[in-house]
Amino acid sequence: MTALSLRAGALQRHVRDAYLRLFGGMRQAGIAEQLGISQTHVSRLISLRCDGLRDQVMRGAA
Repeated sequence: MTALSLRAGALQRHVRDAYLRLFGGMRQAGIAEQLGISQTHVSRLISLRCDGLRDQVMRGAA
């Protein structure tokens, strides 16, 4: 498995995670069950995504 395919798989999980969270009204535990990962991992992914969005907003405001 190449680094690119691993990254593509991770991106797919992030997109599905965001979809479930925003449009499915699911809690972290439900998302974790759907994705086959731990709730802790879901929490970290959400936190990382929020950090990235905050950075983008701050750069745009500067």
